[in-house]
Amino acid sequence: MDKRIKKKSTIVTRAEDAHAFLYDPDKESIYCLDSVGFEIWKLLDGTHSTSEIVSALAEEFEEVPDNCSEYIESFISSLAEEELVE
Repeated sequence: MDKRIKKKSTIVTRAEDAHAFLYDPDKESIYCLDSVGFEIWKLLDGTHSTSEIVSALAEEFEEVPDNCSEYIESFISSLAEEELVE
């Protein structure tokens, strides 16, 4: 899964300390992301592949697990299930 995923343009993002909140006005739903999830979210602009996101996280955080790409793919799949990405 080295697709280039893009955030849905109607999602409102608000950063708070180490977390971020996403609001989907279509569903009137709120989602909470931790700092890693928020870093991934920021990179979902349609220009970064999964492998590029893994590389960006490796630069941002000191320790990145070997199976990081699996976690990212799972996270993106979860976002897709909630219709937060296109």
